[in-house]
Amino acid sequence: MSEDEDRLPYADCTAEGAYDIHPEDDLVDQYQLVSFDHGGNLLSMAFRTRFDSEPTEEWAMENIYEDGLLVQVDAEYWSNVLPVRSKWSLYYEYDEEGREVVAENDDRSDGSVEQTTWTTYEDGVLVAQEKDKTGDLVVDESTVLLYDEAGNPVEIEIDDDGDGSTDSRWFQDFDSSGQLIVEELDADVDSTLDFRMEHLWDAEGLQVEVATDSDVDGEADQIENWQHGDRGLVVRYSLDEWADGTVDETTAYTWTCH
Repeated sequence: MSEDEDRLPYADCTAEGAYDIHPEDDLVDQYQLVSFDHGGNLLSMAFRTRFDSEPTEEWAMENIYEDGLLVQVDAEYWSNVLPVRSKWSLYYEYDEEGREVVAENDDRSDGSVEQTTWTTYEDGVLVAQEKDKTGDLVVDESTVLLYDEAGNPVEIEIDDDGDGSTDSRWFQDFDSSGQLIVEELDADVDSTLDFRMEHLWDAEGLQVEVATDSDVDGEADQIENWQHGDRGLVVRYSLDEWADGTVDETTAYTWTCH
């Protein structure tokens, strides 16, 4: 396989997004700009939201890589409504295999770490994560992943208060090609499902729909759709927030690739 054939479809691409929260008015409510490098790594994202034709919110993120690994994320948010301007940073560490083992969250980009996540692997797969949410290096939340014979994570157990007991459990089903098709949540570990999402993929392996059943009554409560263009790049995202057949939000993407 040549280098070009092996590249991700969005490598060396920039996407301009036009987000419309009221499709009936044909006005852009948020402008988005997303860029990727030659290896398909996400370099930066920037959003600008406007209400009544005036810029109201701006959000920007920049990723920093070393040897192809993401080591730092710097983000900034601005609003003239509150008003507020905030910054935060994320830092990542990796093992000799290039796997993420530590993630640190600096909520104010002031050099202090407020949250830390440690990741554990066994036999080459991620099996557990532990999170310190308050910066005291004490585990406040833990997650354990269980896999099927095909190597798919079919069950995720979450202890959200660090007391050693499972508080919620996710179940995941995959098709024969390893694509996620169903996610289900038992929110309080009472053997009753409380939330369900179904994923639909096309023949090219591209996700085209996600249907969310938030009360598991067998009827979708929200439907998301993706349309793809050249190279499989997303050209339109739409949200039917109430699953009533009416599109409530859209984002149209224009891509420039080199």
